[in-house]
Amino acid sequence: MKTELTEQYSAMVQQPISRVELVAPDPKQTTEFTRNGVTIRLNLAVIKQLKITIVTKPGDSASAAIPVGEKDGKLFITTTAPVK
Repeated sequence: MKTELTEQYSAMVQQPISRVELVAPDPKQTTEFTRNGVTIRLNLAVIKQLKITIVTKPGDSASAAIPVGEKDGKLFITTTAPVK
């Protein structure tokens, strides 16, 4: 899962970026789910979302919101981990 996310983020930032901002998290965002019978959740509590807007073609854009958590006073992009 971590590899998939890294590949998605890498592909996204290859596009021209028109805006980057930290915004309040979406209260409806799923932070725990089951995949192939394994329950997975984000490794940090989500306190913000990193919203990246890219230019997909002239005059058109798309955005993605990446969950951000805090640890030891620093912000990190969250990743997933199996629930133990």
